[in-house]
Amino acid sequence: MPLAYFVTAIVLATRPQVARVGAGLLIAVGVVPLLAAGLCFGLLAAQSG
Repeated sequence: MPLAYFVTAIVLATRPQVARVGAGLLIAVGVVPLLAAGLCFGLLAAQSG
């Protein structure tokens, strides 16, 4: 599933008509892990403090 997501995002990013959609999908790939890591560290900090 993730491989299909990456391939689809790259293909869409290279097509001029839907380049913004593809770029948005690729940006989401970077944003989601950052948000998840922040949430994880926040929960760990709340439990230990």
